[in-house]
Amino acid sequence: MEQLQKILSMLVTADENWTFLSLQFFALFLLFYLFFIILSPAKRVYRKIYVVAFSLFFAYKGGGLWFLLPAITVVSWLLTRLMGRAEHNRRLLCSITIIVTLAPLVALRYIHSSLLIPIGISFFTLQAISYTVDVYRKKFRNDASFVDYSFFLTFFPLLLAGPITRAEVLIGSESNDKKKQSSDEGERQMLVSTGLWLIIVGIIKKAAIADYIAQYNDMVFLSPETYNSVEVIMAVLGYSLQIFFDFSGYSDMAIGLAALMGYQLPANFRQPYQSLSLTDFWHRWHIALSSWLRDYVYIPLGGNRTHRLKHYFNIVITMLVAALWHGSTLMFMIWGGLHAVGLIVNKAFSPLLKGLKNSVLFNALSWLLTFVFVTFAWIFFRSPDISHAAQMITSACSFVSIVDIFMFVQARGTLVVVMFLGILLLTVRGSHADWIAKTFCKMPFLLKLIIFIAAVQLAINSSSGTIVPFIYSHF
Repeated sequence: MEQLQKILSMLVTADENWTFLSLQFFALFLLFYLFFIILSPAKRVYRKIYVVAFSLFFAYKGGGLWFLLPAITVVSWLLTRLMGRAEHNRRLLCSITIIVTLAPLVALRYIHSSLLIPIGISFFTLQAISYTVDVYRKKFRNDASFVDYSFFLTFFPLLLAGPITRAEVLIGSESNDKKKQSSDEGERQMLVSTGLWLIIVGIIKKAAIADYIAQYNDMVFLSPETYNSVEVIMAVLGYSLQIFFDFSGYSDMAIGLAALMGYQLPANFRQPYQSLSLTDFWHRWHIALSSWLRDYVYIPLGGNRTHRLKHYFNIVITMLVAALWHGSTLMFMIWGGLHAVGLIVNKAFSPLLKGLKNSVLFNALSWLLTFVFVTFAWIFFRSPDISHAAQMITSACSFVSIVDIFMFVQARGTLVVVMFLGILLLTVRGSHADWIAKTFCKMPFLLKLIIFIAAVQLAINSSSGTIVPFIYSHF
């Protein structure tokens, strides 16, 4: 009886540590997945209702004003449906729908910021807006059922931190679903195996690399004045590694969980730290958000199909919207402003440097400049205020002693090894990563299971004993 009470208490109690890496989630997902497999031969509507129910439970467990998710789902679906059927005043109805959808996010993030907001509100809000605008532009059909729309907006792998997914990926037609059901069994098994591989990669990225480096980064960014130049530089570099492995690790796990259920979501990262320009970086980093900003902010403003000054103005507005989406603090505004300036300089000088491209030296310098700029901008993204950021920059730019380097390696040898391995992983080409994934998919099931258990054990051994929230779950 006592054990039953503990289970019931766990089910009805919100948990601030509710993430993909919690034991509670793993246990409940296995139970959910078992019944999902049993429901696989059933009609798609029953499977989707089942997933929606678990997704709402997932949102409830995450805490905050969880009821906003179903409320926004109902309201945005009804208003978009009304707009789609209207013959007149479509633009007005579209604007009203967007304002109503945005209102909870604006109120909670920028007005009543002391309230505990529901998980993923920034992500499912942008997802709802993309659906509304696509229906308005007649790029997507207006006859999606309420069940299909609820499945699209509440899909639990995307709730914590996206990636922002377009309607056509998750809202399929009956004919498309029939094609999926009748597809080759081998393809379905390959998708499931790919999902398991992505979950393994995500666990290693998040728990074994990002969370370990985070312990050191948090200390330095909290009191940068107490650390020397080498220690600060390593924290700055460390945060570049941390935010990538943390967020891309989450994205891998989210895409992997979706793949286990038969849904193929687009990649959210594509070796961003291998970029040779800032423009290229934004084509590879947080692809879901950057493509959303491109399609629903940058292009509607005029994009690059206008005169030069207006083009630069569009870049500034887009990057400030990106900054505002992360938060209304001065630090995010500086981060967004830096990227806006960097993109403008990149656009302005790109035609002049066209003849130098593809040379080894030019590419090496381009990569170094891009990486240093992105890493420098992360200082403002991570620092709590301008004084901490200024101290980080001052310390990083001060004299670097060889003695300090040796002392750092001696004192924090494990951290150096983890960061070095992280940097090595950043150099892996996309084609090589795909080959490794395909090799894993062809392995026997028992070997896959052993690799999965080993990844979990590695994560447990390298963790600090507490679950570190995903960085982007705050947004």
